[in-house]
Amino acid sequence: MKLQRLRFSTLWRCFLILGVCLTGCAVPPPPATPTAEMSQPTATVTPVLTATPVPSPTFTLTPTPAANDLSLPLRLALYYPWQAEDWAQINPLPARGKYDSHDPAVIEEQVKEMKRAGIRAAAMYWKDEGARSFLAAILQASREQDFYWGVLLDVEKQGDPSAGLIQQILDDIYQSFAMHPNILRLDRRIALIADVDEVDDGCGMVSRWLEANREEKFYLIMQVFENYERCSSQPDLWVDLYPKTPIEPLPAESLTLQVNSWDGSDLAALERSMMDWGAQVQAAGAPKGLQIIRAYNDWAGGMNIEAAAVWGESGGYYLEVLQRNGQGYAGLVEELLFKNEAVLVGAGDIAICGEEGSQYTAALLDQIPGTVFTAGDNSNEEGTAVQYQMCFGPAWGRHKDRIYPAAGNHDLLTSQGAPYYAYFGERAGQPGEGYYSYDLGQWHIIVLNSVCEYAGGCGEDSPQMEWLRKDLQAHQNLCTLAIWHYPLFTSGTRGGNEVVRPFWKALYEVGADVIINGHDHHYERFAPLNPDGQPDPERGIRQFIVGTGGAGLRGIGEVAANSEKRILYTYGVLKMVLKGNGYYWEFVPVAGMGATDSGSGVCH
Repeated sequence: MKLQRLRFSTLWRCFLILGVCLTGCAVPPPPATPTAEMSQPTATVTPVLTATPVPSPTFTLTPTPAANDLSLPLRLALYYPWQAEDWAQINPLPARGKYDSHDPAVIEEQVKEMKRAGIRAAAMYWKDEGARSFLAAILQASREQDFYWGVLLDVEKQGDPSAGLIQQILDDIYQSFAMHPNILRLDRRIALIADVDEVDDGCGMVSRWLEANREEKFYLIMQVFENYERCSSQPDLWVDLYPKTPIEPLPAESLTLQVNSWDGSDLAALERSMMDWGAQVQAAGAPKGLQIIRAYNDWAGGMNIEAAAVWGESGGYYLEVLQRNGQGYAGLVEELLFKNEAVLVGAGDIAICGEEGSQYTAALLDQIPGTVFTAGDNSNEEGTAVQYQMCFGPAWGRHKDRIYPAAGNHDLLTSQGAPYYAYFGERAGQPGEGYYSYDLGQWHIIVLNSVCEYAGGCGEDSPQMEWLRKDLQAHQNLCTLAIWHYPLFTSGTRGGNEVVRPFWKALYEVGADVIINGHDHHYERFAPLNPDGQPDPERGIRQFIVGTGGAGLRGIGEVAANSEKRILYTYGVLKMVLKGNGYYWEFVPVAGMGATDSGSGVCH
């Protein structure tokens, strides 16, 4: 790529003029008005006759003493500047939102985070001329914070610039920022990292950079390449910014730690990412030379230790591990991933007198601790008091103290559900309504009544929908799960029920995560969908059908669109492990009956 020639600043041209004057060239005559130091006008002034020596450019541009002159060992992070419009194609997003790196409040907070992690300096990626305003704003926001900024320059990866062009770029950076008290200096020179292609002109490239830096204004740190150690000329320091594909021999005085951030697509991958990062940092320990963190906020490359919104309670982990130099990282993973963890387990379509299916699934519950849900048709007959006591009671009834039920059409057949409400008490919601909510761990759980004629309706203007909207507004949990009986989407022979679409719309609008239904007597899992049944991997709700609690099992008709998994003719329960930022699911079948299903999801 052809690089545009950069102009010298006005200040730099003035220094050139002064330098020429020192060699004896003539200058324009001084003003005619006499001064206290002149008895009469003179035609020319030469350096020999000047009473006060003119300071040289080098002297005036070099802070003395250099308060920002650091030394190794040093922990330094790579920093990528962002502005609001840059975030359009980025996923996941930062926990602090779509920030602008010109914003002093953002920079101040980021600097505080890095300092707490033992990071004393950062190298800002200099992409193009727009980087000037970023670095100026960042330096200004870092005043009085004992934190320093160098430059990461990848001009060599854009082509093979001449030594003259490199010198112009370096001079431009130097003239603009050399006097700022928060510019990073090593050995009293501005710290600059030159990223290069590993297949370039090798030692000749090093020679070009050293020629451009012949006045040694910059402490030159260069990316290694094949046979870099054989070059007759050497920079001040070698680094390997790509430790996943290392160049041998490894640099002796630098080490790069590269995080592979969790992108929010698979909750199980979060633990792997956390453990890998912890092991890296623990092995490295405290900095012994230049320890580079790749990177603080490389969101485009998926290498960021700055917290992402989807990380939830784990957001501070990567910085915390650095602060500890990796010590005790495994315990920290355990604390963050499993603190406030909750288990929700259950099924729908459960008890029929004279059939043993509910006994089998109740035995599964005996082995699984946690809160038990039902997805309706607890009594899969007429919902009489006798059926609850004699048929549901001996099986699932022994877990009654931990059950939060949902009503199904069979539950409400007798006296509009009076025996159902009497059996479960306050846990079933108000008689004649059957909807309620509760918190479980970090999650908000909503139970709705899809048997609309016995709930006061399910339409947009119904009391149930009014309650639902208020409940969602009052509970701003990151993660939300809803349970009711009739599914909107199903491969079952009875088809989806349109009466529950308003539920879907309200839940989708606030970013709910999971819906669990019964009614169809099989297990089915759908991809995350919007209320119209279209795939939506970013905001869609994942629907499960778990009509496998013990009532007679049934097959399916035509497979519904976006149905990802179906298990037929198998009793079982759905186990949900609810974490602060996502969930694991597992369909647990009765032994010997059929397949299982498992996976993980992320909260919106």
